[in-house]
Amino acid sequence: MGNAFATSKLVFSHDVQNLTPIQYPFVTFARQHNLRASVALVVRSQATHPERVAVMEFFLPHEKDADDYEQGLRLEEQAKRLVNNLKMGARWFGLQVRP
Repeated sequence: MGNAFATSKLVFSHDVQNLTPIQYPFVTFARQHNLRASVALVVRSQATHPERVAVMEFFLPHEKDADDYEQGLRLEEQAKRLVNNLKMGARWFGLQVRP
């Protein structure tokens, strides 16, 4: 997601399929493959090349039977756990995950 790169902050979307191609250029791909909730975060090298930046994007599972509120709470919790795990793993590789 371009917002993660532009702001160097974590970006979470409950449903990327609701975005326009301007907001999310891969929306057609997301719709074709039924990808919905997404979390994108910025990763930088702490030691070798701090000016190099990468954006990692992960899609979270979508449950067809869950109501929207319940689904939203579950997705937010999964996103928090994913980011915490990535932060711990990134340190091992000498990378910094921007919150």
